[in-house]
Amino acid sequence: MKTTSIYFKYLFVCVLMCAFVACGDDDDNNKGSNANIEVLFPEDLAITCTGANNDAVTVTFVAENDWTAIVSHNWIDLSKRTGSAGDQKIIVTVEDNDDFKTRIGTITIKDKISGKSVDIVVTQGEKGSNLTFSTEDQNGTILAIDNEKQEITAEVSVKSNYDYSIAISPDWLTYEDKGRNSDGSRKYIFHADPVKLYAAGGYGEQTAIVSFAYQAETRTPATKEYAVKFAGITPTITFYEDEESIAVTTLSSDEGTYRSVVKVTSNVAWKLNNSSDYSEATIISENISKNFFETQLSMNVEIKDGALDTDDLTGGKVEVLDANTDKVLKSLPVIVEGVGTDYIYIDETNFIEAGKDQTTGVYMFAKEGGKMNFKVQAANLEDVSLLLLRVVLSENNVPSVIRRVRVDTDGYDPEDYMMISSPWGQCKPVIKSRSAIQSGEFTIEMNARDIETETGMNGEMLAYENRFFALFAVSTKKYADPDEGDIMGADLFDFNEESGAWELRPELENSYIILGQNKEEMDVTKLESDLKDQKLQLPLDKTEFYYNGLDLATEFGVGATWYWEAGEPKYAVGDVCPDDDNIIYGLGDFFSKAKIDPDNEYDPTMGTIKFTEYSKSEKPNRTKTTYYLVAGNLGNKIILRFTAEDKK
Repeated sequence: MKTTSIYFKYLFVCVLMCAFVACGDDDDNNKGSNANIEVLFPEDLAITCTGANNDAVTVTFVAENDWTAIVSHNWIDLSKRTGSAGDQKIIVTVEDNDDFKTRIGTITIKDKISGKSVDIVVTQGEKGSNLTFSTEDQNGTILAIDNEKQEITAEVSVKSNYDYSIAISPDWLTYEDKGRNSDGSRKYIFHADPVKLYAAGGYGEQTAIVSFAYQAETRTPATKEYAVKFAGITPTITFYEDEESIAVTTLSSDEGTYRSVVKVTSNVAWKLNNSSDYSEATIISENISKNFFETQLSMNVEIKDGALDTDDLTGGKVEVLDANTDKVLKSLPVIVEGVGTDYIYIDETNFIEAGKDQTTGVYMFAKEGGKMNFKVQAANLEDVSLLLLRVVLSENNVPSVIRRVRVDTDGYDPEDYMMISSPWGQCKPVIKSRSAIQSGEFTIEMNARDIETETGMNGEMLAYENRFFALFAVSTKKYADPDEGDIMGADLFDFNEESGAWELRPELENSYIILGQNKEEMDVTKLESDLKDQKLQLPLDKTEFYYNGLDLATEFGVGATWYWEAGEPKYAVGDVCPDDDNIIYGLGDFFSKAKIDPDNEYDPTMGTIKFTEYSKSEKPNRTKTTYYLVAGNLGNKIILRFTAEDKK
């Protein structure tokens, strides 16, 4: 209390001092004089000024001789600093005081002859306090939520003519000093801690007080308060599918899997609660939801095993709970489409898990054959028929689309290539609870590739090609021949009169899976020929050589092509012919033609190779050459080589 009283007394004195219209003199009737300098004004040899906005003061004196005037500080300015004897005037101006303390200076007027002087004391009060904010509202600002940076911040610049300290309450708000701006103000960034903010007041409006306290040598500390407000949020959950907001999600078939992918946008931390006995939701990846910040993540909503039904499933829902209170923020109803009484589906899971071939995109059985179990789901397993139809490769060599299927009427029997165990499989239906859908397990058994029996109508060596099949699961009642009672491959197709081709019925586009079997690798060393590793000298003693063991002649054979290189052989039979600038396509300088003639049209694996040679005069600069016969259909492997040169 005593300290406060002294403060106000001091403040009152300062106010009286600052009440002068201009810098004035203190008249105490004590005229200062000197033998040579007589000051007329101010009589008390004292000038007292306020901290700013002072008028000039005129000092008058009488000098008996020449004189000089000097000041102790550069904040005091004189209109002139030298003069001669007689009545004199000096105009005194004082700069504004930027400090929060009183300052004192002197003006010394000195007689040049006697050396005697007189001092006039100048006393200036401290500058008035000033602290302003860059915000329009000088009393405070509002925090903003930055979802990208995951920050809750506000920015303010403070301009002040005194030093100050900063204190904040409550502690959910902190500040960061960003340094001075070009105008001399200081920038601050206020940060709200999301965890402390929620703990202090949930999602509601809150205010923190920032206190700017200053202290000068001549005054008691004072404080200016600045309110930093958080406006609060309304907890919001929004569900999206394909960028459109939804109020319900419907699970429909995605290649036999009933699920939906739902995006969840929120501004609060949440967790899932499944309130359904037929569906289940799981968050994809990590739950990144946070209080106050807008986030988006995805969840899978899937049907539970055994829950699929012929009729729609309704009543289930996914609940989004507040992660802090377990309160339900929003619910998403889940509907599962019924599959109907004609439902049949081949489960490809086992084939996928076993691994699909990267080149063909389908599961490939080994050339030695093998077995694989698979499941079929159906509304009525007793109505399911399984068929295997051979598939011809599509134009891009990937058997992803049935382009042509060979059926019995075309002279091809699928049972020549593979079979499903007796007669088409053992059906073991497992009835699931809450579901009208049955699940049966079957076995598909692939026979080994057989070079002897796998030949086409024109002698094609089919065992050396990958083969592919479509495994169909269809309704017997719907597609079986009413007279025969069994389903034939042709029953799955309609004849297009315009194109003249059989086309798969549109409703069966999703009723099959594609399977394949690897080809038998051809043994390139099986080729026998009296041309093998020969060192021919031209002109030739004979131009015809036999071959046996590989089809060198037809489009279904090894794809025989001639290459040559200068000099001795660098590659052996069985090697892959390199893509090298030194290995050249064609017959080079020794032969103009090499004709391959099979012995008969039914067996292209034996025959003769007949050469037509150039004469030395036609190709005078030729040198020793190595010839390679390369099988383009066998990975460009070398199947025969020999050398040729001119006779010495």
